[in-house]
Amino acid sequence: MLRSWILLLTLFLPTFHSAIAHAATSEKILSQVQAQAKVYAGESDDDTEQLLKQLNATPEQKQRMQEIRAQYQDKISQRRQQLRLAQEQLQALLSSNASPSQIRQKYDELLQLKQEMSKLQFEIILQIREVLTPEQRRQFAEIMEQRRRNRPR
Repeated sequence: MLRSWILLLTLFLPTFHSAIAHAATSEKILSQVQAQAKVYAGESDDDTEQLLKQLNATPEQKQRMQEIRAQYQDKISQRRQQLRLAQEQLQALLSSNASPSQIRQKYDELLQLKQEMSKLQFEIILQIREVLTPEQRRQFAEIMEQRRRNRPR
């Protein structure tokens, strides 16, 4: 019996590790898109203010960014709440006697919600991008790449 469990664990752990690694990668990509959307949307924090100064954003550009952010604010807030709930439910399923199919179904739901959130944030990026001049877009890309390289891994 113990041998069977050890064999099952030996077979299952690499698969589980792979799923966790995939979720972590998805989470990293999602956080990068969220960071860009936050910056583009002009959410006020010191980092964003510094970036807008580096880009020499005009008051009109800042205003337009706020308008775009407001347009998506309810959808993003709702999606964040759904994501939190799905994550909590997945955790509960993992620690319960739920079947693998129930857990997979909840995991797929969580991935779908993350993808929807990412798409919303990408739409913000596309709209805000239109507010920036070509030079500001180039500068922004350089700044974001530099931040990405300097981020601890």
